[in-house]
Amino acid sequence: IKNNETGFEERHVHALCQVGESTKKKSEGFIGEKGIGFKSVFKVTDQPQIFSNGFQFSLPKQDGETGLGYIVPDWIDASPAGLNPSQTTIILPLKGEAVASVTSALSSIEPETILFLDKIQRIKIKSTLPNTEHRAYDITKQSKQVSENGSIVTLKLVDEDKGEQRYTYWFYKGKYRKPPTLVCEKRKDVDDRDVAIAIPMDHEAPSSRLFAYLPVWENTGIPFIINADFLLTSSREGILEDEPWNEWLRDCITDAYCTAFTALLQAHGISTEEKSFVYKSIPRESTKEFLSPVVEQIHARLIETECVMVQAHQQFAKPENARIPLRGFQNLLTDAKGVPEFLKGEICLAKSEILMYQEHLRCLGVLELAPEEIIECLSDESWLGQQTLEWFAELHAFLVDGQEEYQDCELTTLKIIPVYSKGKKGYRLSCGNEQPIYFSLDKDSKRVYGSIPKQIGDEVRVAFMHSRFGDILNSCGEIDVLNDFLREKLQVYSFNVRYYAIDVLNKLSCDDSHGLLLSATEFILKNYDGDIEEMPVILNDGSVMKLRDAKQPIDINMGQLVVPENYNKKSGWQLIWREDSDRQHFRVLSNEYKKSLATKFLDLRHVREFPFPKKTKSTCKPRTVTEITVDYQFPKCFYQESIDAMIRFFAYSDDSALLFRLIAPIH
Repeated sequence: IKNNETGFEERHVHALCQVGESTKKKSEGFIGEKGIGFKSVFKVTDQPQIFSNGFQFSLPKQDGETGLGYIVPDWIDASPAGLNPSQTTIILPLKGEAVASVTSALSSIEPETILFLDKIQRIKIKSTLPNTEHRAYDITKQSKQVSENGSIVTLKLVDEDKGEQRYTYWFYKGKYRKPPTLVCEKRKDVDDRDVAIAIPMDHEAPSSRLFAYLPVWENTGIPFIINADFLLTSSREGILEDEPWNEWLRDCITDAYCTAFTALLQAHGISTEEKSFVYKSIPRESTKEFLSPVVEQIHARLIETECVMVQAHQQFAKPENARIPLRGFQNLLTDAKGVPEFLKGEICLAKSEILMYQEHLRCLGVLELAPEEIIECLSDESWLGQQTLEWFAELHAFLVDGQEEYQDCELTTLKIIPVYSKGKKGYRLSCGNEQPIYFSLDKDSKRVYGSIPKQIGDEVRVAFMHSRFGDILNSCGEIDVLNDFLREKLQVYSFNVRYYAIDVLNKLSCDDSHGLLLSATEFILKNYDGDIEEMPVILNDGSVMKLRDAKQPIDINMGQLVVPENYNKKSGWQLIWREDSDRQHFRVLSNEYKKSLATKFLDLRHVREFPFPKKTKSTCKPRTVTEITVDYQFPKCFYQESIDAMIRFFAYSDDSALLFRLIAPIH
């Protein structure tokens, strides 16, 4: 074993020849325990030899004069040939049974073994023992200070058989003052201690280990490497978990890690990709119960820290304000021009480079971008206006894939459908709530659309999806699924006159002109056979009401709307109910309606040819508390020309009681 240290001094020789003594003091940061480190070589050799700084001696298993073993030095007169006097060289003539174990141990030395050994920068190992696998490799540690709270440490392993490997770590070492109340006999003169953290900066770098300068635990479940001066078990394979000293050092890990974490994110001269590895080091759980509090403490600390790299200008956000975009939406944002205003405010998207560590980010409370937040982005008309037809096709495919997640969202309010326009681009953006939208017109549809009355066409404008956008959708595949989505979620339909009649019906309001209402009513009744209860109708007093409201009851009288007064001039209802005072219990369609329109209303049972007689409260005493008795009241005056009207009324009604009440006053 060759070492380029400064060499032994007399006090070092004396220490080796004692039991339980050492020149290395814990207070000075050395890692030895009472001088027993060197004594471990006697497991594999009976006579170690030391050549250093002019000293050359062995420590035989048994001294011939004193009979003592391992502590009586025996001077060596002649140094072995080729020995470098400027170095310290230790020769261990191996016991026969130790050859295999030493060979195995040398072959299993990992590069990270030297991470926390401040005085060692390089180890070269060459194994050429007889009857063993020959191996030669070189471990080198290079350190570059980047900031006050961190450096980049690169471990290079050069193996004659396997080639070269490099492992990179972000390295931080913090000094922590021992609490005044903490008393530890084994660390009596120690007032502070270093806790070091090594965070992997590449996919290959080993992690999840705990060191007390040398490896102790091989797998902690925590994805970074920890080093501290823990008190160890006698086998050096575990730490004394109940020791207050160890608990104090454990609680220092959180601060050391979070300091290293934020220092790496803020460091200059390191690429975003390299920084992104730090998120892989966020612990989710530990395989060691002793370290479980560290996981919880780290989460609590980082949750309150602006530590998530985001795409917005401020670079970092608290976890509660950062969002993980769905993969498809992330692709849309990558392909888009600009960024939605919603993502420039308090809510920001995590950078794409860190999205592979979503599970780690979720431990800090980073959420996925919710459907309603995506809808908020898609409500930014200024941002949408910058995008291409190809981008909108990609957007529609994204919405189709996740349409179940948006079933509670009002997609018809989003202007995400490119429609024909005479503008520079040839298209504009629209939505079903703004106006009716149809797929591109074919020849037959164009002919039908051209037959629509001009007054209606000018008032109830529609839009047609841009044909090139439709071609792009067709090239996306699964066009039937896309078209179903456009119909069901965005209210885009294939053009036909029935659908247009529905659009006209939905467009009408009680404030429209009578001329438009009459023209539209004729068009709707001709082309649509569905529910028209919301259609505005003109009454004989010039007012306009929804058909549904016009049929509502008046006082205790049943709801009724009757044909216009001029519908049947010879024997119509107006010949019975002549006076305004007789007509207070029903409503009348305006004479502006042509007879054909009134007949259509009549056929659809929306109006009556004759009103129902007026109900009044009866003078008869009710038979029960809950019974309300009524009388039917008819006009008091009848004229000769009313006879035909009354005959028609008799035919119109099948209620014998009504007939009796009407005939009696006539008689």
